[in-house]
Amino acid sequence: MRWNTAYNHRERAAAAIQEAYSTARICHQDMETLTERILEIRATIAHCPTWVTAYIDGQKNLMFDQLFRYHLEFCYMDKDGTLFSTWKQSSHRNTNEFFDSGRGAELADLPGNHYWMGTEKRF
Repeated sequence: MRWNTAYNHRERAAAAIQEAYSTARICHQDMETLTERILEIRATIAHCPTWVTAYIDGQKNLMFDQLFRYHLEFCYMDKDGTLFSTWKQSSHRNTNEFFDSGRGAELADLPGNHYWMGTEKRF
């Protein structure tokens, strides 16, 4: 494969990766939907040189890390459906309520997951 052809494949895949993560943030998609889209994009560059796939994998990892850093929070859900966040600036109730009342061990029995910040949508 010629260098400029591989470069064009890389640029198209990079734009598609950015679009997939942007759509996930805007629409608060779940992890399965985002993963399916990333795998579709990855399949389009399977025939490309290693430097193309490595670049796309690096971009994918960077954007995934940014999701967890800036757009997702870890929450526990109690029996009533109330979310308790581990993030201190969350709009949900905080897990410190459990620790302050001496019930911190109860958190281990509650289901936990990552949620989009400010929403009740599971990632």
